[in-house]
Amino acid sequence: FVVVFLLALGKLLAEAMGCPCDAIQTDDTIYGADPEALLEVIRGLPDTASRAMVVGHNPTVTELGGELAGRELGNVPTCGVLLFRIDADQWNQTAPRTAELLDFDYPKRPDH
Repeated sequence: FVVVFLLALGKLLAEAMGCPCDAIQTDDTIYGADPEALLEVIRGLPDTASRAMVVGHNPTVTELGGELAGRELGNVPTCGVLLFRIDADQWNQTAPRTAELLDFDYPKRPDH
């Protein structure tokens, strides 16, 4: 089961990826949210969801990504994707330094 938590504009991305419509939730508070507010959105995900996709804006995405991974990420460019494995049994246990950064990809990445 996948829950995709998006800005309303990100709904198009989810649909293009083939996510079932009933798995797509929108939350316009993500737009302009600071890292702590975005973390609260993640903590509020239902525990029946084994995966989530969060689409947001900078600087929040870069800052929260760095906090979750426990390291400096530099800048997540436009259309950048961070893939994490969260070391928690429930979403509400998500906290800084509880995630393993599995991938950091973006359109103009030099090694592509």
